[in-house]
Amino acid sequence: MSMIQEQHKKLQRSTVISKALLSSIESVLYIKDINNEYITVNNAFRKLLLLTPQYDVSGKKDSDFFSGKEAKQNFEQDQNILQTGKAIKNIEGYIPGSRKKKMGLISKVPIFDSENKIVGIIANFIDITERVEASKNRKLLEKAINNIEDCIWIAKDNEINIGKVDILFVNDSIKRLTGFSKEDFKRNPEIWKNFLQTKYYNKRIQDRKTAKYPTINEYKANKINAPEHMEITIREKIYYDETEKIFLGIVEDITKYRKNREVRILLEKVLGKSRDIVWIRESPPSNKLLYVSKSVYEMYGYPPETYYSDSEFWYNNSAHPEDRKELIKFRDNRSWPNRKIHRIITRSKEIRWIETSILKSRFLDKQCIAYIERDVTERIKEEAKIVDNTKMNIALSLKDKGVSAKIIKEATGITLPMESDV
Repeated sequence: MSMIQEQHKKLQRSTVISKALLSSIESVLYIKDINNEYITVNNAFRKLLLLTPQYDVSGKKDSDFFSGKEAKQNFEQDQNILQTGKAIKNIEGYIPGSRKKKMGLISKVPIFDSENKIVGIIANFIDITERVEASKNRKLLEKAINNIEDCIWIAKDNEINIGKVDILFVNDSIKRLTGFSKEDFKRNPEIWKNFLQTKYYNKRIQDRKTAKYPTINEYKANKINAPEHMEITIREKIYYDETEKIFLGIVEDITKYRKNREVRILLEKVLGKSRDIVWIRESPPSNKLLYVSKSVYEMYGYPPETYYSDSEFWYNNSAHPEDRKELIKFRDNRSWPNRKIHRIITRSKEIRWIETSILKSRFLDKQCIAYIERDVTERIKEEAKIVDNTKMNIALSLKDKGVSAKIIKEATGITLPMESDV
């Protein structure tokens, strides 16, 4: 009896220890016997399958817990281990009973008795769903970042070499930007020295030493492997996390932007000195004014802001009332002739003659119409004077030939005093 009681105590202690161990394991776990039937499960298993603590799993089969397909797959996998004694460890797969909502690292190990015979199996499923999702999201994010035209790099302070950094990430755009691969850049971040022009490389080092982050700086560089080491201009923005000692750099090629800006400034200077006016409007029905040269003030007397704030201002206030209807019709029907002469009224109520050339094009990714206006008032006046002089000469010639005043007026529109009238 004493021996039986001692064995009972040991069994009780073993049971308490086993339950404690099973309860402390947060991953899903179960133990089966040699017949592929359940002996026990832990709390994580019960929670996954919504089993109460009182539910007895002893003698149950996979079909008692899982759907038909899952039960069949799990049973066959366990049966193979029971027959062969070959364990599986850290295999990724869906956790049975999760309805394919949870991914796990699956490990299943055969249990041997003192005679080295298989008596059961213990299975463990570690939930890695968040890690798998994070990995998927990371890959998608990395793919998206690699398709960005700008070069993005992430680096961490080197704890041994002060002032040096270790590259943690760089996207594929490093190749397009510099001409050398991201593998080269990761191995040696100082390869920038072969990319930036010397004075700008030294400036970059100085900027890094004295900068208060975030920083934005522009440098000149020579693209490696490009024809004649093509010179480009880059803009580098660097952000710094002082807590983590992490740098984030965004480098963009602004060569075209700089050249376009220089051309735009040059054009604006030329247009500013020219009496011609350039208007750019979105096509109807918007008619929004996108650009007007500053010389508009000299001709019309209104500052450019007046026209930007009200796209209809020109038609309502600057177009001559007798020409306005026709001009609006041309605009709305998109039937502007290539060249049109019409009248405008200035702020001081002066009537001027304008010759407008029209060009349809795209501007800022919008379908637009460009109007180029030239003041031809003096030319119109001169032409009118020539016409009047010509008519007068004709009238005088007809008078000399004895043509009556009535006929001369009908022919030239000029009334001449005749000798008979004196």
